[in-house]
Amino acid sequence: MRHLFALPALTLALAMVQPLPAAAFDMGPLGALITEGSSPPWTVSDRDGAVVLENTEGEGAIRYYYLTPRPGTEGRRSIEVTVDMAATGENGAAGLLYGYQAEPRSYWLFRIDAEGRTSFGRFSEAGYEQRMGTAVEGVDGPVTLGIEERGDQVTLTVDGQNVGGIGNSEMGRGGVGIVATGTGVFTLSDFSVMP
Repeated sequence: MRHLFALPALTLALAMVQPLPAAAFDMGPLGALITEGSSPPWTVSDRDGAVVLENTEGEGAIRYYYLTPRPGTEGRRSIEVTVDMAATGENGAAGLLYGYQAEPRSYWLFRIDAEGRTSFGRFSEAGYEQRMGTAVEGVDGPVTLGIEERGDQVTLTVDGQNVGGIGNSEMGRGGVGIVATGTGVFTLSDFSVMP
């Protein structure tokens, strides 16, 4: 009798250790949320694990993916993504979505365009308000954008170099992710959130 009950338990244990299918995108914890496909004006595809967001028609369009914060991490996170702007339209930019709040919906955008201009601004019910921006010299190829939290203060970086910072009660909290705006072909890779 004992052997009859052992076999189903062994089968259940083997089924529980089966590996899960790998995410198509190598974007850290964000990779599992992104799927290939088309939702006009955006097309999403995979290029060697990187996310390629393409928009050839919608000049004012925005596409983003975000993660909700893990408990106990807000105010001490380091967020990064590598952006390749090689095929970006005149009004296109891509980078990090920061501080996402669902109700009322608001978020911050830290983006870079093909000319190497960065912008950091807030989108809310009132619209978009840019808070700061700078030109980064020598942008030729992919760049890594970063946001470092220290409580309610954030530091913005491009390839590890400080390009600005801001502090207020909206910093150090909310969802984080990637974003592309305007027209172009945006390649984003190596997204990370630590801790």
